[in-house]
Amino acid sequence: MASELHIRNLKSGYGAVQVLGGVSMEVRDAETVALLGTNGNGKSTLMKTVMGIVRPAGGEVRAVIDGISLVLSDMSTEQIVDAGVALVPEGRHLFARMSVRKNLLLGAYRRQARSEMERSLAQVLEVFPILKERSEQLAGSMSGGEQQMLALARALMSRPKILLIDEPSVGLAPILVHRVIDQIKTLKEMAGLTVLMAEQNFTQAMRVADRGYLIVHGEIAVEGDNRQLHDSDLVKRYYMGL
Repeated sequence: MASELHIRNLKSGYGAVQVLGGVSMEVRDAETVALLGTNGNGKSTLMKTVMGIVRPAGGEVRAVIDGISLVLSDMSTEQIVDAGVALVPEGRHLFARMSVRKNLLLGAYRRQARSEMERSLAQVLEVFPILKERSEQLAGSMSGGEQQMLALARALMSRPKILLIDEPSVGLAPILVHRVIDQIKTLKEMAGLTVLMAEQNFTQAMRVADRGYLIVHGEIAVEGDNRQLHDSDLVKRYYMGL
C-alpha cells in the first residue's frame, strides 16, 4: 500500500531563529527525492522537524503509510518512528562501544519489526557483507564508510515505510560516496521504500533520485527532475560554478 510524505508551508527553527520559512514539498509512493542544498540552508532542520525532534512553528507534515493518513506534526518522535518513519541522521550517531551486531539488533526495537528481526538482519547483511564480517567489532572502531553502512542498515532493521537520510556523503572519500549512494538505491528497491535524502553532493544524489528540490535560505528555490534541475540557473551557480 502507498507510503507518501507531504510537507505544506512548514516553518521551523530554534527559539527565535527561524530556519525554514514556509517549505512545501512531497515524496510520492516509492520515490527517491533529493533535498539539495549547501550547508546552513535548512536541510537537517527539515529532517528533524519531520521526525518531531524539532517542533514546527507553522505548517503541516502529513504522511500516508500503508494507506493511512497521519499528521506527523501532531505526533511525538516515538509515535512517528512507530508509525514506520525512520531517520539516518547526519553524523550517524551509532552506539560506538557496542558491536555491529548489537547496533543492528537495536534498530529492530519497533514493535512491528521485532517479529521480522532475523529476516531483516539477513537482508541488510546481504547488501552490506562487510557488516557480517565485522559483526563483533565495536562500531566506533570502523571506518567512516563502514559506519555509514551500519547506520543505513540499522535504520532498515526497523522495517520502515518511509526513510529519511541526512547527508550520507559527509566525511566520506569520493569512491565511498558513490558506493553508499548505490547501496541506498539497492535498499530502497529491496524494501519498497519511499525515500527523502538530504544531500549537498548534487551529482551523486541525482544519480539515484527521481526528483529533487533545492533549498536556499530555508525556502524551496527550484524543484524538478534531473534535466530540469541541471537546466536551472541556481543549480548551475551553486553546483557547477557557472
